[in-house]
Amino acid sequence: MKSYNIILIQIICLFSSFVFSQLTPSELIIKREVESLREAGNNMKALSANDIDTNYADSLKIRKDLRFKPAAKIPKDNSLDYYGYNILTNFSERIIWDNRPPSGEYVLGTGDEVVIEIWGDTQLRAVHIIDQYGKINIDKIGQINLSGVALKDLQLKLISKFQNVYSSLRGPDETAYLDISLGKLKSINVTFVGESILPGIHAIHSFSTIITGLMQTGGISQLGSLRDIQIIRKGKKVASLDLYDYLSNGDAESDRYLLDGDILFIPIRYSTIFVNGEVMRPAIYELLPNETLDDIMHFSGGFTSVSRQILRVNRVESTTEASTTHLLDFNTHSSFILKDGDTMEVYGIAKSDHKIYIFGQVKNPGYFAFDTEQETLLLDILELAGGINDATYLQTMYQNVGEIIRNHPETNYPEIIDFNIKKLISGDLNENKVLQNWDIILIRENPNYKSPKKVSLRGEVRVPGIYTLQKKWETLDDILKRAGGFTGEAFHDGIQLYRKDSQVALKNFQITLLDGDSLMVPEHPGVVQVIGEVNRPGLIQYDKKKNLKKYIENAGGFTEHSDKFNISIIYANGNVKIKKYFRDPKIAEGATIIINKKEETEPFNVTDFSANIASLITSLATLLFLINN
Repeated sequence: MKSYNIILIQIICLFSSFVFSQLTPSELIIKREVESLREAGNNMKALSANDIDTNYADSLKIRKDLRFKPAAKIPKDNSLDYYGYNILTNFSERIIWDNRPPSGEYVLGTGDEVVIEIWGDTQLRAVHIIDQYGKINIDKIGQINLSGVALKDLQLKLISKFQNVYSSLRGPDETAYLDISLGKLKSINVTFVGESILPGIHAIHSFSTIITGLMQTGGISQLGSLRDIQIIRKGKKVASLDLYDYLSNGDAESDRYLLDGDILFIPIRYSTIFVNGEVMRPAIYELLPNETLDDIMHFSGGFTSVSRQILRVNRVESTTEASTTHLLDFNTHSSFILKDGDTMEVYGIAKSDHKIYIFGQVKNPGYFAFDTEQETLLLDILELAGGINDATYLQTMYQNVGEIIRNHPETNYPEIIDFNIKKLISGDLNENKVLQNWDIILIRENPNYKSPKKVSLRGEVRVPGIYTLQKKWETLDDILKRAGGFTGEAFHDGIQLYRKDSQVALKNFQITLLDGDSLMVPEHPGVVQVIGEVNRPGLIQYDKKKNLKKYIENAGGFTEHSDKFNISIIYANGNVKIKKYFRDPKIAEGATIIINKKEETEPFNVTDFSANIASLITSLATLLFLINN
């Protein structure tokens, strides 16, 4: 039995060798692909157990970036902006503080320009700059120390000095008058520390307050507090500004003037509270310890008109890494104290959807409002949708039956309510149905009043243009007659019919035309085109005596890659013919001759053939040996 099995296997191998030795080039390629895949499979099987990594420990390790992370204390919400910071950065480039006179509290110092004017019986104008020692030098008077003097005290300090020199300034009957003003002012050096956008020492305008000083130096980073901006002067905190009071209440009393040598300190923000929903200014806010819902609603501008004044507060408890949620009525919980990291959403009143839908043959299809306070009638909606009051447009409607589609919660299928448009327009009250919310009105198109079907006719006809189809089975011949026939230049056999961007191969002029068809009647081209695998592709003058062979010869003959038995002829009217072995198609004017490329075949491989013969001989010898034994 075993010998018979071996013989059977050998016969199969012999047959396989014979078959593969007779394969075409394309089949040989497939054979080689199969053998390469089989070899790859054998190589995989040959892998030893040692070659395979069976250590799965790495796959069980949790990657650091995939491990569970507790919720961050401050959630991110890209849709919200931090409140208040933009006022320090979004300001006009115009230097607004140059437009205001110095206040009486302004303290003079090195670099300030003092303008002294006397007018009346005595005329004098002098300009002096306070030097680095805080002094000015005035003719006939001498040096005067002005450093540290407030502007409001400057007049009194100088008048006595000038009265000693100019008598016209003295006494109750003075005949001259002294006026003191400031010209160019010095800059002051202020140090910005903490969460400033540009920390460091900055030379700023001498009139600068806390707010204008921050504007000149880029503002405060979002890590910094807007609630406790501090002026430190000579080592002591002398003032603090709560920018929220300035923004919400217009309170500028704490916006103190900065002096040379001051330190402006911006601490880390006290808290981060996310406010979203139906408030006037959704944003990210900062609250001070023990501030409440009432405070944050004040900062956010209050509730919108559609707010329910019911809100949700999500709170991350840092001690347990668990979150809690509070649902609060503002009217009874306005004193609820918010904490750092809280996320608050104010709910709005749910919107009601009151609509009537209308589709079909109306001028303005879509939806219209459903009146909840009084009856909404069918005629009212039709008038809003437009068309029934237009006598021409009304003819495009199918007036015998319109439909109201109304859904019911108890049934799977909607209720259909018919109405007659003619009767409705004529005043039949029974047809003017009372509508319900979400009713759908459907007006159909009059099947006898559609846009006419058209075809386009161009080229060598007497009257080219757009033609309306007049009957169901109107043909190409009918349209040509309506166009007055051909001109003397028309190429009858080259008429081209295009339907949906594709050329139709014409047999005769009795083809039925459809809406959108395009017709082209060309002039006589007088040429034949030869393309593909010829030595000189191009146009050749048409000669009715020439056959296919002549045109190919005129195009330089076949290339070495041409398939002489695979030639296509496309005629001007779209017809196609293929060259037969013993019969050539007739070549007509305007035709295109295409000589196709010969299919590539794998050259005869002597080595593979010898291997197959050797395999065949070996198999036969083995078979004879087994039979003899």
